[in-house]
Amino acid sequence: MKKGYVMLICLVVSCALVTTVLAEDASNPPLPQFFNGSVADNLGNPALAGTEIAAYIDGKECGSIVTTKTGAYGWVYPGEPTLIVVGDKSGQQITFYVNGISAQQTTTFASGEVTRLSLTTREAIPAVPPGSIESVEVTMPAGQETPFSFPGAGLWIGLVTETPLSGEQLSVARYPGDQNPVNAGIAGLSGMKFVAISTTIPASAISKVTFRMYYTDAEIAAAGLSEDSLKITWWDGSAWQDVTTGRNMDQNYVEAVVDHFSIYGLFGAPAVPPTPTPGGGGGGSGGGGLPVPSGGTGGSIFSGDLVETGSSDTQPSNVTETPEITPTETVTVQPEETATAPVTTGSETSAPIGEVPMLAIIGVVILAVAAVGGIFFLRRQ
Repeated sequence: MKKGYVMLICLVVSCALVTTVLAEDASNPPLPQFFNGSVADNLGNPALAGTEIAAYIDGKECGSIVTTKTGAYGWVYPGEPTLIVVGDKSGQQITFYVNGISAQQTTTFASGEVTRLSLTTREAIPAVPPGSIESVEVTMPAGQETPFSFPGAGLWIGLVTETPLSGEQLSVARYPGDQNPVNAGIAGLSGMKFVAISTTIPASAISKVTFRMYYTDAEIAAAGLSEDSLKITWWDGSAWQDVTTGRNMDQNYVEAVVDHFSIYGLFGAPAVPPTPTPGGGGGGSGGGGLPVPSGGTGGSIFSGDLVETGSSDTQPSNVTETPEITPTETVTVQPEETATAPVTTGSETSAPIGEVPMLAIIGVVILAVAAVGGIFFLRRQ
């Protein structure tokens, strides 16, 4: 009987231990995956030192690194930091971005492995890393425009493809402080917003891309640009090309229709300050009150014609009339006002002087009554 109890207790303890171990294994997250390799653009140009490489799983960043050597990332050179990617489970797809431009290579997450993967971008690599990257999954039918929104970048994209798509990625990177990512501008224009649009969709499958770059009135004012001059341009690798097809200033966006994804910028001309309205009394000293003859310009004030219209017969009459009227009014009015003021002030200050003796008499009477009362009290004592 005792052996039965002992065996039962051992069985219960063993089950508890096995359950605990299994629970601990289930709660442990998978180990990260480590990446290294070369990195270059679509033309084979190596990425410069300081380039940011970011890994994304399901549209969320799961690891990033800033290179310290040209053309390579990770443990290629001694002391080089590696790209560490943290996933939830093995088999998840990893997408890589190089300064916001998607790489042609993708892979699946493998917990604890060290993977050498050379990365090649789909476009030229921007000179600066992006401030943010928004990514969406693309599943859509063929021949029908499907909309995608990227609120962080202020971008709307309407995509039409030749073939149906499933599980592709479409990403938009916006650059910090609206910094020009290629360090090249357009003469006479200033850039207000820059984005890089990347995708895993094959270029041959893209039929039409309509996108709108939105802006706010505050952004226009801060940039000092004229709203009706805004245009969308794309970077062709050596210069900015205007691709603007429409502008809606009521809804604050500029539209372009293209057939590919790339780096795009919103440029505009500096706003021209309003021209002051001529006339209206804003002139220099002595000139604001001069009449301008009908049909004349501001410059004709000093012309011979204007001098002739102001004849010598009119000028002396104005000069002699003014002194005759002005002195008479000044002499007559001013003395009366100044003479009245002192009389009023004197009457107000003399009133308290007559009240002082009465107060003194009352005080003396009170003291006398008090003295008499004191003497009377002492005698009775």
